[in-house]
Amino acid sequence: MPHFEATNTSNANAFTIADTPSFLDDSSIFGTICPTLDTLHKIAPQIPKECKKLPIYKELYADFITPIMAIALLKSRSQNAFLLESMQDRKQWGRYSFLGFEPSAHISYSNGVVRLESNEQKLLDLARFGKKVSKHHAQSNTIEFQANPKEILREVLKLYKSPNLAQYGIENIPSFSGGLVGYFAYEYIGLIEEKLDFAKTQKSIIDSTSHTKAQNPTQTKDIEFMLFDSLIIFDNLAQKLLLLTNIDLDKNKTSTDSLKNAYIQGIKKLESIEEILCQNPSSPSTKEKISKEQSLPQNPQTNYQTPQSNQTAHDKIPTPLPCAIASSLPNAFAKSLQGFRLDSPLKSHYDKAEFCAIVDKAKHYIKEGDIFQVVLSNPLHAKASGSLFDVYRVLRTSNPSPYMFYLTSSDLEIAGASPETLLKLQNGTIYTYPLAGSRPRGSTPIQDENLAKELLSDEKELSEHNMLVDLGRNDIGRVAKVGSVKVEQYQNIVRYSHIMHISSRVSGILREDKDAFNALDSIFPAGTLSGAPKIRACEIIHELEGTNRGIYGGAIGYLDFSGNMDMCIGIRLVVKQGDEVSVRSGAGIVYDSDGEKEFVETQNKAKAVINALQTASQNTPKTKR
Repeated sequence: MPHFEATNTSNANAFTIADTPSFLDDSSIFGTICPTLDTLHKIAPQIPKECKKLPIYKELYADFITPIMAIALLKSRSQNAFLLESMQDRKQWGRYSFLGFEPSAHISYSNGVVRLESNEQKLLDLARFGKKVSKHHAQSNTIEFQANPKEILREVLKLYKSPNLAQYGIENIPSFSGGLVGYFAYEYIGLIEEKLDFAKTQKSIIDSTSHTKAQNPTQTKDIEFMLFDSLIIFDNLAQKLLLLTNIDLDKNKTSTDSLKNAYIQGIKKLESIEEILCQNPSSPSTKEKISKEQSLPQNPQTNYQTPQSNQTAHDKIPTPLPCAIASSLPNAFAKSLQGFRLDSPLKSHYDKAEFCAIVDKAKHYIKEGDIFQVVLSNPLHAKASGSLFDVYRVLRTSNPSPYMFYLTSSDLEIAGASPETLLKLQNGTIYTYPLAGSRPRGSTPIQDENLAKELLSDEKELSEHNMLVDLGRNDIGRVAKVGSVKVEQYQNIVRYSHIMHISSRVSGILREDKDAFNALDSIFPAGTLSGAPKIRACEIIHELEGTNRGIYGGAIGYLDFSGNMDMCIGIRLVVKQGDEVSVRSGAGIVYDSDGEKEFVETQNKAKAVINALQTASQNTPKTKR
C-alpha cells in the first residue's frame, strides 16, 4: 500500500512535553545545505522557464526531537499547521514525516465562493480569475470572490512550480517538497458532475417511522487547502531532520547574482526554522542556535523497523501521558496542547432499525436495476472541548495506518488514520487501491488467519471487491494512456489494528494533456465510498442519507509543486468544529446484504476512532477543564 512516507521511531509517550529538553540549546548537531550553490549554477540553465521555485534543504540529526514534539511546538506558534505520517501493519514506519506551519496562503471554497487569505500580493491578485469580488478584507489580507476553485488552485501551483531535481542528478529529495495540503470534501463531486451539486437541494429524509431526521450540523468547506513552501521533514531511514524551503528562480536563471541572493534568502529561512525547533518551550526567549559542523556522517547505521507485534483489536490501548502537563508552560504553548474531553456521549445519527430501513431502500434500487452497489454511512456526533492533538497521539499508536494525518486551522481540526489511497500521482503514473470486503481482527494469530481465509471465500465480499476493481480500471482509463491501465497485487489481505480488508492495485500512465486535477476528477469520489454506477449511487446516497458527508468520503493529502499528488480517502477520521466532534463510517450494500450485519460493519469501522476519542478524553483531568 502507498502512504505519506512518514517516519518516527520514538515512542511519543516516552516523555512528556514538559520534558522537552533544555539540552536542545547546547547539543552538537551537524548541518549541511543541499543542493549546493555551485550545483544550482550548473543546472539552472536546464530548468524549464515555467519553473518558478526550487527546493533546498538542510540536514540535521533527528535524534533530539520527534514529529509529535515538533508539531506541538509549531502549534504554539501557528493555528494553521499539519503533520502527515505513515505506518505499515505495525512493522515499519514509512520513510518520511512531513510537517508545516505558518502557510503562505489559506484557500477554501464553499457555496460558490473562493476565500483566499495571504500576505503575498501575487496570490491575492488571483482574484482576477473570478467573476466577481464579493469581499476584500484589507486588514486581514483576505479576499472572497466567485470562481472555479480548481482553476485558482492550478494558478497557485503555477506560481510555485518547481522541477523534479532527480532529473538533474540530485537524489534524496523527499516525495513531497512543498505544495498544497488539505482536503476535498465529499461534496466536491458537485464541481465534477453538475447533476450532483446538491447544495441548493439539501433536504432531510423521512425514515420508516415517518419522522424527520435532524440535519448533520457539520459545515466543512467543499475545498480547503493551505500553501506551504517550507517544510520540516523527518527522514527515518537516515535518522535525519530535513529543513526544506523553496527559493525563487529568476526569469533569467543564468543570472549568478539573482540565484545567489535567492539561495542566501533560502538559507536564512532554514535558519529561522531551525531556531524555532531549538527553542526550549519553557524558555521561549532562548535565541541560541544548535552548533553546526561541515557535514553529516556518510553512512549512518540505522534500523527503521519496529519489532513485529501480535497485537490485535482486543489489546489494551496505552494511555498517553497527558498534555495537560503543558499547563505549567507559557500560555501559548499550553493552549496549543489543551487536553481533549468528550462532554457528551457519542450518538449515532441512525439507530439499528433506522439504518436497516435505509438499507432496505437501497436494496430496492439494486433489485430495480438502478445500481449494483452503494455505500451507506452513519455519522456519530458528540459535544467536546479541547484539542484533537491527544486523540491523534492515541490513534497513531493504536491504529497505525498508511495515511495518518493531523491538520489544524482557525476553525477546524482533523485527526485520522486512513488505510486507503484515493489517488497517488507520482512522476506521471496514477495509482489507486480499491479496498473492499472486511473482517474484524482475530484475538489470536490462528483466529486472525482463519478470518482472512473466510474473507477470501466470501462470495458477497469478493463480488463487491471485484466490482470496485473494475470501477477503478474504468476511472483511471478516462485519463490514462491507451493500453497502460493494469491490475496488480490482486486480492491481497491487508491488516490494520481493528479490521482487515481485501486490496488490489490499479495503475495507469497519465496522458500528457492531463494533470493532477484531471486525474482526481476521474476517480472522485472513491467507488469504495459511493458505489456503482457511481453517479446514480451518489444520487441515492444523497436521497437516503439526507446529510452532507463533509470530509468523510472525500480526499485528504497534498498536491506537490512538481505536479505530484498523494490523496487518501477520508475515512477513519474525526473532525472537530467548535464544540462538536463528528465521526462517520459506512458499509457497502449489495443485493443480498443483511441490514443488521451492515450496521455492525459501520460500528467495526468506527471502533478505532471511537476508542481514541474515549481514551484521550479519559486521560484529561476534569480539574484542568
